[in-house]
Amino acid sequence: MSSAELQLAPGVWLEGPAHDLPEPLERNPACVFLMGCRTDTTRQDYAYSLNTVARIIGGSAADLRSVDWAGLRVQHTGVIWAELVRKYAARTVNLICAALRGVLRTAEELELMPTRAYQRAVAKLKNVRLGTDEPSGRALRPWEVKALLDVCAADESPAGRRDAAIISLMHACGLRRFEVVGLDLADFTIFPDAPRDRAGAEILVRHGKGDKQRRNPLNAGAEGAMADWLQVRGDQPGPLFCAINKGGRLNIGEPITPQAIYNLVDKRGKEAGLASFSPHDLRRTNLTDLLYVGLDLATVQKLAGHASPITTTRYDRRGEEVKQKAVMALETPYTRRRSAS
Repeated sequence: MSSAELQLAPGVWLEGPAHDLPEPLERNPACVFLMGCRTDTTRQDYAYSLNTVARIIGGSAADLRSVDWAGLRVQHTGVIWAELVRKYAARTVNLICAALRGVLRTAEELELMPTRAYQRAVAKLKNVRLGTDEPSGRALRPWEVKALLDVCAADESPAGRRDAAIISLMHACGLRRFEVVGLDLADFTIFPDAPRDRAGAEILVRHGKGDKQRRNPLNAGAEGAMADWLQVRGDQPGPLFCAINKGGRLNIGEPITPQAIYNLVDKRGKEAGLASFSPHDLRRTNLTDLLYVGLDLATVQKLAGHASPITTTRYDRRGEEVKQKAVMALETPYTRRRSAS
C-alpha cells in the first residue's frame, strides 16, 4: 500500500496542520490501523480518539500523525490512562483505550515495537467499569438552549451566525459532529411553498455504515438560523459550514472540523454560563425532547439514524417525571373494600 493510498482526509480524520513525518504513512501504526477499520464511522471514532491521545502527549497542536506510537512504553500508557480517567466519562475512556490498544498492536505487528514492550504497555490500558446508576451525558433544558443561541446572536461576526446555525441543527435534528462536518450546501433544501403543517426546509444527512442517509426536516427556529447563516455564506457550492479565520473571513472551500465544533460549543456554553456539556448532549437533548412530546420510538429511531431502537432508548433522559406521569395515566380497575365495622 502506497503513501498516496493512505492519504488522510483533512477535516475528517485530522484537526490540525500536517507535520513533517520521520517515516512514510504506511509505517505509521495509527494510519495503518485506521485504514483497517471496516466502516467510516468506526474509523472516524478511532481517529478522534487517537487525536485526543496525541494532544495529551504533544499538546494542542499535535495529531495522530505526529506521535511516535511505536515508542510508547508502559510508563507512557499509564500516564495517558490516568489522564483519560480524570477528564472523560467511562464510555469515552474505553473507546479511546480500544483505539490506542489497536495502534500498539499494529506497531507490534509491523515489527516497530518489541512484543514484550507492547504487552506491558497495553496492560495499563484497562477498561473502566461503566456505572449502572446514571447514564452518560445529559439533556439540556430549554432555557439552556436559548442561552446558547442568545450568545451567538449577540456576536455580530460571521462566526456568530455560523455557530447559531450549527447549534440549531444539532439541537433540532440530533446531528453528530461528523455529520455536521459532512454536510454540503446541496444537502440543504428549502420548500418555499410548503403548507403550514409541513417543514419549510430539510437536510440530507449521511450516516452510519456504507452509503446510508436520512432526511431530517427543520423546525422554524433551525430554518431561521440557517437562513441567517446563508445570508453571510452565500450560495457558492461547497461545505455547508466552513472555516472562518480570526479576521472573520470565510474559507468556503475548507469545511469546519469536528474539533472546531467541539471548541465552538464549549466556547458558547461558557459564554452563556452553562454547566459543562458536550456537543453530543445536543443530540441527547433532541432525542429526549422527541420522546417527551410523545413521538413513537420507531420514528425517533429513524430521525436519529440508529440501526436499533435499543440504541435510541439509551438517549432517553426524561427521568422520573415521565415515569410518574405514565403510571398515573393508567387506570387499574380495583375497588377498595369497605373497612370491617
